[in-house]
Amino acid sequence: MLPGFPRFRIVRMLSLFVLGLILLSTLPFAPAKAQSIGEFEFFDNTQGNFADGVFQRTSVSADVSTLGEDVRGAVQLAPAGILNPWRPITDVLPSTGDSGGLFDFGLVALGKYLFTVTGSDPEITQGGGRSEKVYSAEVDQRQGVLVPISGSEEVWRSFTIPAGPVNQNTECVGVDISARTRAAVAAVEAPTARQAQGVLGYIYVVGGNAFDLACEGDITSSLVQIATVNTSGAITGWSTLPANAVPNAFTPAGEAAEFLGIEGAMATIVRTSTSPARTFLYVFGGISIDPYNFVNPNSITKQAIYTEIDLTTGALRNPTNPSAGSVWTRANNDGMPLPTGKAGLRNGTAVTAQVTRQIVDNTTNPPSTATVTREAIFVAGGCFNDTAGCNDLNPFVYRADVDPVNGQLTWTATPGIGSPTGVQVGIEARSGQAGLAYGNKLYLIGGSSTGEPNGAKDSVPTAFLTDNAQIDQVIPNSATYFVGTDEQVLTSGTGPGGRIGLAAAIVPALPPANETDPEVTVNAAWAFAAGGRTPGGQASRLIFVGRLGGADEAEDAVRLRDGWYYSNSIPIDISGATARVVAVRWQAEIDRTQNTNADIRFEFRKTITATGLCAEDSFSLTNPEDRWRLVDGDPDSPFYSRSGTAQDPYNLIEMDEVFQSEQVNATCLQYRVRFLQNGENPTAIPNPGATPLLFNFSLKRILAGTPDLKLKDFSINAPNGRVREVRVEITNLNDEGLEGTLDVSEYLAVTNPQAARGNFFVNLCVARADPAAPFPTLDLPAPQRQPEGQAIPPPCSVAWAPVNNTRMTKGAELTLTQWYSNETNQPIDILSVFSEPGKYTVGVVIDYYDVIPEGADGELNNRGETEQLPEGQRIQVEISGSPEYVLNMPIIGTAPPAAP
Repeated sequence: MLPGFPRFRIVRMLSLFVLGLILLSTLPFAPAKAQSIGEFEFFDNTQGNFADGVFQRTSVSADVSTLGEDVRGAVQLAPAGILNPWRPITDVLPSTGDSGGLFDFGLVALGKYLFTVTGSDPEITQGGGRSEKVYSAEVDQRQGVLVPISGSEEVWRSFTIPAGPVNQNTECVGVDISARTRAAVAAVEAPTARQAQGVLGYIYVVGGNAFDLACEGDITSSLVQIATVNTSGAITGWSTLPANAVPNAFTPAGEAAEFLGIEGAMATIVRTSTSPARTFLYVFGGISIDPYNFVNPNSITKQAIYTEIDLTTGALRNPTNPSAGSVWTRANNDGMPLPTGKAGLRNGTAVTAQVTRQIVDNTTNPPSTATVTREAIFVAGGCFNDTAGCNDLNPFVYRADVDPVNGQLTWTATPGIGSPTGVQVGIEARSGQAGLAYGNKLYLIGGSSTGEPNGAKDSVPTAFLTDNAQIDQVIPNSATYFVGTDEQVLTSGTGPGGRIGLAAAIVPALPPANETDPEVTVNAAWAFAAGGRTPGGQASRLIFVGRLGGADEAEDAVRLRDGWYYSNSIPIDISGATARVVAVRWQAEIDRTQNTNADIRFEFRKTITATGLCAEDSFSLTNPEDRWRLVDGDPDSPFYSRSGTAQDPYNLIEMDEVFQSEQVNATCLQYRVRFLQNGENPTAIPNPGATPLLFNFSLKRILAGTPDLKLKDFSINAPNGRVREVRVEITNLNDEGLEGTLDVSEYLAVTNPQAARGNFFVNLCVARADPAAPFPTLDLPAPQRQPEGQAIPPPCSVAWAPVNNTRMTKGAELTLTQWYSNETNQPIDILSVFSEPGKYTVGVVIDYYDVIPEGADGELNNRGETEQLPEGQRIQVEISGSPEYVLNMPIIGTAPPAAP
C-alpha cells in the first residue's frame, strides 16, 4: 500500500488503469521481442544456396553431414579428371530447312537467353548460304533445356540483322549486306540499374565473310553492328555507325588507316576490376579478302585491337583518344606473340578469365589479406594459313594480361607454371573450336586437328588456372597442362560427336525444384555447345549441354590441390535497417589422416551501403574498413578450421574478434573460403583424391543500435513550500550517440509491428509522509515484462503519461505535459498531486511495461539511473501549502499624460 493512500484507492486505481489501457488500444500485452542474440540463420546450406557463389577450382556437391542441422549441399575442391559426357538436348538449332544446320556462327548468352548470330547454313539459298539472322531462345536454368515460346512448340525467335556497308574498299562498292559468316561475336550484360529499365544487354557483331555479286563473290566485312536486347530476350534496336568499322591497319601515329574487313577474328569482352569498372571489347587476328589485289588477295593479321563499351547505351568509344575518327585502337603495338615467321592467326578462340589472388597486408593491425583481381585473355588454336585451306595449325595457348586502368595488353607466349624456364603451353593443334572460361578453368571445345571436317574432335580439353592466371600443370613438374584431349565428351548417341566451326556459351544454373531428392545433383552453370560440321562435313543442328561447377562435372579420382569459393554478397540489413553481425559459424569435414595439413581458411569482409542493397561492387577497393579479414576457427591448433563432432559440430567465431570492434555493423557481408589439400605444400599430397568439405554457413545478426529512452530532465520547482512546476523531459538517445540510436517506431516495425504506432507510458511515482515524519522511502521498480494479457501498473504510480512511439525519433526530446490519474484514468493537473501538505519522495519510471526493446544498456536507465544513483533518480520535496499557479498576464501599456 502506498503511504498516505487508502486501500480502496489502490484497487480502483488498478481497475481504472487497465480500463484506460483498453480504451487507448495502444499497449500490446504480448512482450515485444527484445534486442538480444538471436538464433543462427543458415545462409548457405543447400546445393542451390552454394551454387549462387563463385567457384575457383572448387565445385558444389550433394554431400551431407550427419552432424548438426546440415542438409544436402557442400563445397569441395574440383575434380581434375576427364569431363563427364555432355548430353544432347531435344531442341536443336534453327534452320531454314529440315536438313540444314549452322556452323561458323556466334553463340552468346545474356542472362537466361541464348543467341545465335549469323553463320552458314546450307539450306539458305541466297547470300551464298550465309545467315542474316539472330535467333533467341530462353533457357530453363533449372534443367538446362530450352523453353517453348508461349502458345507454341517453337523455342527460337527470329530477328533480322539490318543491312549495312560491307567495307570501305573504294574499288568494291556493292550493295549493303547483312548476311555473313565467320563474324566475331561477343555480348555483355547491362548494369543492374539499366536492366531495371528493361535493357538486358548488348550483342556485338564484328566483320565476317559476305557474298557480294557486285564485288565478284566473297568479301570480308568491316561492319560492326550492335544489337540492344531487352529483359525478355528480344532485340529492340540495332546500331550501325561508320566510326565503329573495324580497321585492318593503323598509321605510325596509331590512327585507324585501312578498312578492308575481317573474318575468322576472335572477340572477347573484359569488365575490369577497377572502381569504376571499364568494359572493353577486344578483337584478335583474322583474315581479309581484297578481290582487287591480284598479288596478295588474302591478308592474315596478328593484330590485337580494342574499343571501350558504354554499358548504359552499348555504344563504342575510343578508349585512349575520344576525339579519334575510329572507336578502335591497338591493344599493343606488336599484336599476338606468334612464332617467328607466322604473320597472323584466324579461326581460333579467345576467352576472358577473371582470377583473384590474396596477399598478406602487414600494414594493418592486425595483419589482413588483400585481394588482387586480374583479368586475363587466353587465345588458343586456329590457323596460321593466309590461304583458303587450313593446314598450319596453332599448337599453343597465349595469354594477355589486361591493364585494368587503360585496357592495354601485355602478352606472354609461356603462360604456364613452367614459364620461368620458357615452357610453352602445348595442346593438340586445332582450329574451328569453341572456348569457355569458368571457375578458373579453360574449356577448349571440339575443333579439328586437320583444319577440315574430317579431323573434327568430340573432346573438350580442360586446363586449370592458378590465382596468378597461370595454367597449372596437371602433373607437377611436367609439361602436361590439359586433361581430356582425347576423351569423348560431345556424345550425340546417334552419330559422331566431333564438330568444327561450332560455338559455345555459358548460362548460370538455378537449383532444381527437387534438389532435396537424393538422386538430384546441382551444378553452378550450363555449358551449351552447338552446331558446327561433323567429320563427314554435314552441318549440324545439335546442341550439347554440360554441367559446370558441380561435383559430377568430371571424374573425381584426382582433385585440384587448392581452390577458392566466394559467397554471394549477403544482405545483412533487417527490414532495411543496418544490422549488427554477432557471430558466424560453419561446419566442415577435414580428413587429416592422410593429407596431414589439409585445411579450410575463412575470410570475411563487410560494408555499409547507402542504399542497403548488396551488389557485386558493394565493397570498396580502397576503404580499409572493407578489407578481407582472416579468421581462426580453431585457435587451439595450427589450423584454421576443424572437423565437427557430435558434441560440437560447428566452427564458431564472434565477429567482434574478427573486426576488433564491439559493434560490427553492416548491410552487406561476404565470405570466401580457401580449400587446401595439404596446406601450402604444392606437391606432397599423399591422397590427391581427397578434399576438405564445407557443409554450411550461418550467422547471428541483430539490429545495429537500439532506441534508448531516458530522463533528460526531472525537477520539481516548489518555492515557499508550494509546487509551481513538475518538469519531466525524456529523450531517445543511445550512449553510442545519434548514429547508434534507432527511431522507436521504425525499430518496432521490425521487432514488433503490432506495437509500432502505439504508445508506451511514463509513470510518476510518489510516496508521501506527514509533515512531522521523515521523508518516506520510495521503491522505484525497474521496467519489467508483463504476463501476456495483463498490464499491472507499478504500485508507486499516481499518474501516467502516454507517449506515442512515432514521436520518439532518434535524438528526440519531449517534455510531458498531459498526465492521467491512476485513480480515475482521467486527465489530471499534475500539480494537484501535491495539494496535501507533507513530505514527498518522487521518481519517474519510463516504459514500465517494457514495450520498447532498448537493449541491455537501455533497460538500465529508465528511472534516471546514474553512477551515483544506481537505483534511479528521486526528488524529495516538502509541501506546506497548495500548489502555486503562475499566470503570465500581458502588460497593458497606457498613454503618457498630455503635456500641460
